[in-house]
Amino acid sequence: MWQKGGDVFRWCLVMDVYLDGERLLSLAGDDRDFFTILVSDFRTDSLGLIDEMEGFDGEGGCDGVLQRLHQLKGSAGSLGMASLYEACKAMEGWGESEWGGFSGWQLFRDHLDALVVEALELLAG
Repeated sequence: MWQKGGDVFRWCLVMDVYLDGERLLSLAGDDRDFFTILVSDFRTDSLGLIDEMEGFDGEGGCDGVLQRLHQLKGSAGSLGMASLYEACKAMEGWGESEWGGFSGWQLFRDHLDALVVEALELLAG
């Protein structure tokens, strides 16, 4: 289902934004203000990770991408950002040759932003 830079990959990141709102609200409990800050910080940190992944090239770049991708996957999963978690999980299975010339980082940013907007609206209740 996930293909490097392919139409299926693009469609999944653009169209299938899925936030597990029940999980997020369960985590937030009565402290939605704190989780609003947490989600905003997650966005900032995640954009930094995406920028770093985009900047990797050459020898050792794949390891750097995979480390950051794993970190992003864990954080997304913890906050109920299921579609971003699944995208990261699928991409962790790519080989080094598949990372060369990958051009979908802006799709990652757009997908992240869509999830963050949905999460913040849910937390604002």
